[in-house]
Amino acid sequence: MRMAYVTELRQSTLGVHVRREMAAMRRLGHTVDQWNGCDETAGWSDAPADTVAGPWLAPVRAFLAMAGHPALAMRFAKLAARAVRTAPRPDCVVACGAGMPAYLGQTFARLWRVPFFVNVYGPDVFQSWEPGLAALCRAAGVMAPSELVRGRADMLMRGSNHIPTVLHEGVPDAFLDAVRPESTPMRLVFIGRIVRTKGLHVLLDALPEIRQRIPEIEIRVLGDGPLRPDFERFVVHNGLDRSVTFLGDCSEDTVLVELLQARAACVPSVHADDGAVDGIPVALLEAMAAECPVIASDAGGIPEVVENFKTGRLVPAGDMKALAETVPSVMLAAGSARKCAQAGRTLIRERFRLEDAVRRKVAFMEEAVSNAAG
Repeated sequence: MRMAYVTELRQSTLGVHVRREMAAMRRLGHTVDQWNGCDETAGWSDAPADTVAGPWLAPVRAFLAMAGHPALAMRFAKLAARAVRTAPRPDCVVACGAGMPAYLGQTFARLWRVPFFVNVYGPDVFQSWEPGLAALCRAAGVMAPSELVRGRADMLMRGSNHIPTVLHEGVPDAFLDAVRPESTPMRLVFIGRIVRTKGLHVLLDALPEIRQRIPEIEIRVLGDGPLRPDFERFVVHNGLDRSVTFLGDCSEDTVLVELLQARAACVPSVHADDGAVDGIPVALLEAMAAECPVIASDAGGIPEVVENFKTGRLVPAGDMKALAETVPSVMLAAGSARKCAQAGRTLIRERFRLEDAVRRKVAFMEEAVSNAAG
């Protein structure tokens, strides 16, 4: 099957995951063309990591900002038609996100006269940009990573003939097959984009209390984002810089190494003011796959994979006190933490292996494409 992926990827956890998915599709023998619209470049590519530069995005964003302006609408239509002519006709279009990707994916699919699908992830189904949300109702299928995200998408799609389907994201075998060392330093890792919903502020607020029980603790922050400068200043101002290291965006290999060398991983996600929340964070799945003990909040879809005291530890979202108590209890009790981590890896291997997850998505889309053709 030939698929046209419409993405808006940067160097982020989500970007890494979508690229993994496309690469797995190719390994399974499918053809994947990618339209990547980011701030610098936009265009079609059939190469795993490249984009084709083109003067598309600025006019498109101008149209979106002034929706309904006839001249800009015509300009956008011409640009979309030109984009479609530069790539072979696919069997379907896959939009990665409920915002601009869904809107562009719908447009491309109409011009090609093929079905289109939308991958939704969590925060994207809480945004309020109507054209992107309306596109969900016209999709041949909407794929959600968790029951919570599926339910939110279903609420937005009332009136549609389709019901969103839970199709979990996947983790590469490299994480599942990695061997953990017998002992690790008192190191805690945080992996994710540095934005409010990821909850890094809760962890940093809890750090002074955590240091009272584990003076030598080191927190390593893997990821980047708009709030990073604020958190770096906070760390220095509060004398926490000896305990916190910001590593920025990291490669998949580096993430795996950091997880293997850490005593635990922390996923303290919170709800945004507008209700937006994570589905199931990719970083959480990676940590569990690497058999790293996890301490996570109960926000979003996290409780769908972390069962308290069985596959990890859960704390109430935004509860700094609970986090400050739980982190030491996990990091100082290696035996019970490892037992939970082993159960977590087993769960990921059974339900979240990348190749299996991609096969399920392909089967779902192939059936819908076949039904549309028939």
